[in-house]
Amino acid sequence: MTKALYLNIIFLILTAFSLAINAASNPFKIAADINSPKNLIEQISLYEKAIEELESTEGVYSEKLAQELANLADIYQKQEKHDLAITTFNRSLHLNRINDGLYSKAQLPILDKIIISLKKQKKWKKVHEKYNYLYWLNNRNFSEQDAQMLQVLIKIANWNLTSYAMSYSPNPAQDLYNAYYLYKQALNISENVYGPFDKQNIYILNNKMIISYFFATFDLSAINSNLVDNSNFTTTSNYQNQIISLKRTSFTSGRDTILNEIKILENQNDVDYYNISKVKLKLADWYLLFEKRQSAMRLYNEAYQFAILNDDEHIFTKDLFQKPIALPYLPNLTTNTREIISKDLLLSNEKYIQASFDVTKHGRAKNIRVVNSNMKESTRLRSLALKSLRHTKFRPKLVKGIPIRTEQMKLHIFPK
Repeated sequence: MTKALYLNIIFLILTAFSLAINAASNPFKIAADINSPKNLIEQISLYEKAIEELESTEGVYSEKLAQELANLADIYQKQEKHDLAITTFNRSLHLNRINDGLYSKAQLPILDKIIISLKKQKKWKKVHEKYNYLYWLNNRNFSEQDAQMLQVLIKIANWNLTSYAMSYSPNPAQDLYNAYYLYKQALNISENVYGPFDKQNIYILNNKMIISYFFATFDLSAINSNLVDNSNFTTTSNYQNQIISLKRTSFTSGRDTILNEIKILENQNDVDYYNISKVKLKLADWYLLFEKRQSAMRLYNEAYQFAILNDDEHIFTKDLFQKPIALPYLPNLTTNTREIISKDLLLSNEKYIQASFDVTKHGRAKNIRVVNSNMKESTRLRSLALKSLRHTKFRPKLVKGIPIRTEQMKLHIFPK
């Protein structure tokens, strides 16, 4: 190691140490200083010199270069220079494979960083490719039932579910089936490692329920019978029969996942009656979505009675039953209806209408009228938004467990 390189590294260490000392006395100031444009430029200069020195003394394949390149790429990413960040991260990946082998686990955090930059650039095809590689690499390092695989499977399943919901991919059937398959794997690991009543299973079950809803509403005519798998997630070569089967069983599979959620909550040491009431409402919503009205109304009443029985101070019964809710109620996914919209969304100029309407005791919108809109010039979009509202089902307002009509409810609708 040359003197110049040694001094550069010492300077970086001392800078980091100094920043840490200052952070203890003023953490808010240092957080801003570290990522200030001037500081980032100085760090880039230091890393570039260190990289140049390493290349000169130890060669372009030096194993020390991988970390320096990853650090440099990280700064580019903070500067929103995503092309530079991706190029530099990829070089770090390449050196990791050369020095530590094709299956090096050191690649994993770098892949996560690359995916962040690709998402910023909205390069969805490349995001899919990197998630494929991430899955392949983890499979090479961990066994199928290894607890280390759990969060990886959930992360990649979440991406496929988001990609389907946001129409990022030209192959939506593949996204949906991949998400189904990966959550199924994740739940199997979680139940084997942590037990069938572990609370973290609820997150996976809820997403499996969402997938069941998407299968129920999936247009089978959109399936290409020649569609073949180009991911590493599944081994099937034809999705047609699987998706038809999953669509056919979507009601029962969704119902069973919700019942499983209730069972998990009921088997906790500290029983959370509020969340059990919410999931019981979700079960009733599920029946209503599938046009099973009588069963839905019975289940709404059961959810209400359960809440009343276990909510002595009536704190959460008002929160859960006092107003209609547009279905499907998916707070973790972007849907085309919202009660309140943020200022940022208003400034984004995304097209919407605000409608006033009544909700019947059976959860249907009636007497619809437009009260506000930013797309007056587009009759077609307004028509689409109103059509969407007419077909939306609502959880009705409940009074003493009985569904009642609600008048003049307001909702923002975003046509797709």
